[in-house]
Amino acid sequence: MPFVKYSPAKKRSNKPLITISSKAFHLNKESQKFFNHKEFAELYFDADKKQVGIKPLDRETESSLMVRKYPQKSIALISASGFISRFAIDRSLSHGKLDKDPKSIGPARVEAEWDEREKMILLKLK
Repeated sequence: MPFVKYSPAKKRSNKPLITISSKAFHLNKESQKFFNHKEFAELYFDADKKQVGIKPLDRETESSLMVRKYPQKSIALISASGFISRFAIDRSLSHGKLDKDPKSIGPARVEAEWDEREKMILLKLK
């Protein structure tokens, strides 16, 4: 019987996805379109709705964070370990694995939505 070559499926998505790690938000190419060349962002958290808000900004503010772009990898990164820690962003919520220790769960991929009224990206964690 001849060998059959295995080719893994490409994992690229055409959906706007943001990966939440323990230290940062990683934006895929599609989610970067919400930024429209803006280099800063403010972060918000709604505990009742279990949502993260990311508001793109043209200019730096006292509470903004820099959006670091890595074009060679088609990603952008917002370092947010303080935010993730302060609001105890539980990556297991987005995995649907509430019984596991969040530290043992890898980065979570969450679909990003644009909220026109709030002018920000919303990440629903539940």
